Amino acid sequence: MSTTQGRLRERRAPLSRRQLVRSVAMAAVAAGIGGVTLTPEPARAEGCSLGATTTCSVLVVGAGAAGMAAAWRAAGTGVVMALEAGDDQSRSSSHAMGSATMYGAGTSVQADAGVVDSADDLLADLTNRLGADADPDLLAACAEKFGTTIDRLRRLAGVPFKVELATDPADHVARVHAIDASQGDALTTLTGKAVEKGVAVQYGVTATRLTRDGDGKVTGVVARDASGVEHMVTAYATVIATGGFARDADMMAARCPDVADNDVEAGVGMGADGSGIRLALDAGAAWRDGGAWLSPADGKAVRATLGGLRVNADMQVLDEAGEPIPGLYAAGEDCVGSLAPTRLPAEGSCLSWALASGTIAGAAASLFAANELVASGNAS
Repeated sequence: MSTTQGRLRERRAPLSRRQLVRSVAMAAVAAGIGGVTLTPEPARAEGCSLGATTTCSVLVVGAGAAGMAAAWRAAGTGVVMALEAGDDQSRSSSHAMGSATMYGAGTSVQADAGVVDSADDLLADLTNRLGADADPDLLAACAEKFGTTIDRLRRLAGVPFKVELATDPADHVARVHAIDASQGDALTTLTGKAVEKGVAVQYGVTATRLTRDGDGKVTGVVARDASGVEHMVTAYATVIATGGFARDADMMAARCPDVADNDVEAGVGMGADGSGIRLALDAGAAWRDGGAWLSPADGKAVRATLGGLRVNADMQVLDEAGEPIPGLYAAGEDCVGSLAPTRLPAEGSCLSWALASGTIAGAAASLFAANELVASGNAS
């Protein structure tokens, strides 16, 4: 067993994946959760099928790469819903950008190319490269998940990867994997697979506030549809994955004053307005300072924001005391921004971070939801 696998298994929740699927699905039926109309077309949905109050097991706020990775990973464990403020996925940075690369080690693509590499080798390199800037547990989780996420996308979601690999200047081995399509195409493919697995994607719905119970546990969101009608969406676990804050002038001025007046690169999605981050901050989440990733073309245009919500290796959002906020998770640019809040460690690591953190958040949120159902007595 690798070092990273050992660290991940130490954090595993009491329920196995099989137990999770059974308990959440049975509890959803027992609790009468249902009546949700699935979006027939991943790219766009007309209208909103939400009722005044809708209940789900896992709720994902945001339908970009991180959000759909979380929803796809959680799919099959009760009712999983994703809310997207836009009327399609074009607001996502993953959709707005053109060519796509991912970064990872120990993959089937590397094996096919005869490249000898492992998650432990990647962990050692990332630790040396990022030093004290990165959380060691988060590095361990991502060193493992970067590679396995590439393989899962390739094998299970049908996302195509090129045979050829590239070597980042900081590496001694080829770890840069090119998707044989645009990021938008890859996102559409992933979304389609999530919908096939039962994820309900609702477009034109903006989460305006997180709801919490008397113990501080996050219980879902208040959301507003395109007509201005408010909906209460309750969930056992909620994942924030709306994107960074490069397009929010006030947040840029407060968090990244050195580059606040820089132009924002065209590839940054219009949804990178900090909305999801503000939801969590208003609920008591802690902030981790970071800078911005500038375009390598001119060293000026802001390509992505670094820093964001503070999370642990299970992508649980932490409060100011460093304790997890029960029921709340984050992924992608909403948290940390990448592996470290100061710089990107390698080419392709931004998309890998989005998708890997999303899968980690989706799996952890599913397990939390299952345990909550068991504790409530709704599961058998």
